[in-house]
Amino acid sequence: MWGRKKKQPPQAAPGPRDAFKARDAKRIAVEKAYAKKQRQEARALTGELAEAHSQRLKRRLNWTIAVLVMALIGVFLVLWFVD
Repeated sequence: MWGRKKKQPPQAAPGPRDAFKARDAKRIAVEKAYAKKQRQEARALTGELAEAHSQRLKRRLNWTIAVLVMALIGVFLVLWFVD
């Protein structure tokens, strides 16, 4: 009972499932490496791409600031003239 080990089934020769598992593991490793490389390239904004991105962001921020200032002026005028 306590000291006895369970009998293990005899090891079979590698079959098609084992070959599939090995190919699948290799495919998954390659896909993970590719995905990591793509993420790193996407994060590395350099040169013209970074410049275009920052220009677009500046333009959006300027428009947002202008809209907020106009909204503040509008609220001030409403509160000033409405009793």
